[in-house]
Amino acid sequence: MFFPRFKKSTNNKGFSIIEALVGITLAALLLVAFTALISQTIKINHANTSGLKATMYLQELIEIAKDLEQSTSTWQSNWISTTGQECNTLYVCYPMASGTTWTLISTTTTAKGEYLENNIYTRWLTIENVCRDSNKNIDACPSDELSTSTKKVIATITWNNGFGSQTSTLETYVYTY
Repeated sequence: MFFPRFKKSTNNKGFSIIEALVGITLAALLLVAFTALISQTIKINHANTSGLKATMYLQELIEIAKDLEQSTSTWQSNWISTTGQECNTLYVCYPMASGTTWTLISTTTTAKGEYLENNIYTRWLTIENVCRDSNKNIDACPSDELSTSTKKVIATITWNNGFGSQTSTLETYVYTY
């Protein structure tokens, strides 16, 4: 049998148009995927930073409450705001530096708290009475006895982290001996 020989072309001088289009398409897909990944990473980083700042502001609020507790022998008067309202569920308070001491400013719960960083964060304190049972353990109020030496401090903060509104709360007890 006789098979004709075909001469191989050794002239490969570049890409065909199809190869170029496939390469451009793959590069565009990778660029879109990388851009989406970077965008999501930036958004999550912002949310984490917002959460860390909120935690810092809450811890600061608890420290201010402890400072108010220790600043005077009549510390329970510190839980009354400068406008005369108690910092409870009806009136919430936020701290304000006054010289070298802290004072509490009260506001109604509809106009909550202190605004921080261009109104991104809002924080406030609520102070609740504490009751004790017959063994002097903290108990739900009303109980055997209302404690005159202990208060429950609730620090609350709200903020928007880019994914929606967030709220965080820290609680502690302050007391005298």
